[in-house]
Amino acid sequence: MTGAQEAILPPWLEPELERLLALYDAGRLHHALLLTGRSGLGKGQLAQALARALLCEAAEGRRPCGRCRGCRRPIPARYPLVELASAAASAAVVAVTGPTPQALALLGLTWTLLAAAAIDYEHYLLPDALTLPLLWAGLLWSLLPASPLAPGDAVIGAAAGYTALWAVYHGHRLITGREGMGHGDFKLTGALGAWLGWQPLPALVLLAASGGLIAALALALRRRSLAQPLPFGPALAASGWALAVALQGGAAWPLIPAY
Repeated sequence: MTGAQEAILPPWLEPELERLLALYDAGRLHHALLLTGRSGLGKGQLAQALARALLCEAAEGRRPCGRCRGCRRPIPARYPLVELASAAASAAVVAVTGPTPQALALLGLTWTLLAAAAIDYEHYLLPDALTLPLLWAGLLWSLLPASPLAPGDAVIGAAAGYTALWAVYHGHRLITGREGMGHGDFKLTGALGAWLGWQPLPALVLLAASGGLIAALALALRRRSLAQPLPFGPALAASGWALAVALQGGAAWPLIPAY
C-alpha cells in the first residue's frame, strides 16, 4: 500500500485491503468488478476505491468483533450475526414442528436460505451450488410421506415461481433497457416454489417485494441512492422461510391456503 492509503485506513482495515488486492492480482476479483461496473479501474484506483468502501463499511458499524486466534486477522461482525440468526431460526423451526422429520427438512431449508441470503447481501450473487440443490431437495421432499406438499403442487410451484420472476425480469429489461434483478433471484423463487407449492407464491412475492421496498427506503434515509442496486435474495429467503414455517405450523390466510 502507498503512504496515502496507510494514512486514510485504520490498522484493522489494512489486512482486508491487502486481501482484496491479492484477489485482484489473482484475477478473482474481476467478476465482482464487472457486476459493480468498475472493471476499468487500474490497481491504484482500485486500491483507493476499496479503501473508501472499507471506511464506509466501518462508518456503518461493520467493524470487526475480534481477531482470529490463528492468523490474527479481523473477524467481521457479520459472522456472529449469521450464527445468531441461524440459532434463532433453527430454534423457531423446532418449536413449531417438534422433533420430527419435518424439522430436519425445514432445518436444511433454513440453513441453505441463510447462506444464500448472506452471500447475496455481500456479493450480489445467488450461487447455483445453493439454489439448484435446494430446488431438487424440495421436489424430492414432496415425494416422501412426511411432506405436507403433494408432488404435483411442488412441480407446479417450482415452474411457476421461476417463470413469474423470469417474466418480470424480461419485462423490466424490455421497458427500461436495464436488468432489474439477477438470474439467481428467479432460480431461488423456483426453489421456494418447490418447497411451498404454487398456492403461496403470490404471498411470497408480495412479502419479498414489501421487504425489499422497506429496506430500500430505510437505506435512502441513510443517504444511499435509490439507483444503487439492492440484493433481492435476502428478502426472498426471509419471506420463503417465514411462509414455510408458518405453513408447517398450520397458519393460513387468504393468500396462503393451508395444506
